[in-house]
Amino acid sequence: MLVYNAPLDRHSGAFVSDLNQVLMSVFSWIYKWGLTALLLIGLPFLFMEGPLSRDEALDRALWDLGHILYFALAIAALRSRLDMRTWPHWLAISLAVFIISIMLEYLRYDVGHQQDWSDIERNLIGAWLGIFWLNRGTPQIWTGRFIASGLFAHQLSVVILAALTLYRLDAQLPRLGSFENDYELGWWQGPVSLSEERAWQGRRSLAVELEPDEYHSARMVTPPRDWSAYNRLSMAIYNPKLTPLTLTVRIDDHNSLDSNVAFGQRFNESFIVEFGWNLVQIPLHPPEDYNGEQLINLSDIARLEIFAVDMIQPRRIHLDQLRLE
Repeated sequence: MLVYNAPLDRHSGAFVSDLNQVLMSVFSWIYKWGLTALLLIGLPFLFMEGPLSRDEALDRALWDLGHILYFALAIAALRSRLDMRTWPHWLAISLAVFIISIMLEYLRYDVGHQQDWSDIERNLIGAWLGIFWLNRGTPQIWTGRFIASGLFAHQLSVVILAALTLYRLDAQLPRLGSFENDYELGWWQGPVSLSEERAWQGRRSLAVELEPDEYHSARMVTPPRDWSAYNRLSMAIYNPKLTPLTLTVRIDDHNSLDSNVAFGQRFNESFIVEFGWNLVQIPLHPPEDYNGEQLINLSDIARLEIFAVDMIQPRRIHLDQLRLE
């Protein structure tokens, strides 16, 4: 038994030793070049636009956060090759990142993406995080850490707000707006405000100020994306004047947001609101357009808009209890 086991032990020991050497070589390579390889792999993502989530606002916020992470890692990868001890070096690195960021934005435009100059700010924030948090702590370094971390916290708050909005919208479906909560006003753009003057239900409604000589509309810019499970859109609208008012509801998917899409290929539904409260119900499965195609992709909703045309004088309406049915 002893004679038989001795060669096996020698071979086994040699195998373990060789395996350890291979693993040490791999770990050494990863330590030296792994971050650089990760940055090269991640470079194409700077030119991409989602999807990381099913919500457009959250998706955009997450991709924007990726710029900060990428440039922080880039500084970490170049740490041994950069002198980052004094403010002239910080300024030089920041200027280099600024120039590189401008070049990246022009390259994005060349490959068919819209330029976003705020990406330059995010790239600089990432570089500053790398510069100051990889440096030995001094009063100047701690000041830089505080500023860079504050700017990063602001960018992170955009992601948190987008995620919170998505959660709140999902939690209240099929209702799109009761206007009882202050945060609901942030989902709308245009001449709108929360009002306790009128309400179909609850205490408040959304007041909309419409001007005759200008295109004013109330736009819900953060609607839930998927409406495919619903058949109609319902809302209560209050007209405080005896004169009837013609309103139009426009619903856009991401394709019809393109300004080149003809009017006849967009979802528009007009109706008349009389004095007092009007309960309006709009079918979500309209006839096909003149090309025989559906006017709207209900699983890809991007915006809801309410506006008036051909007015003689300013008008004020109240919108309440907006919901899908």
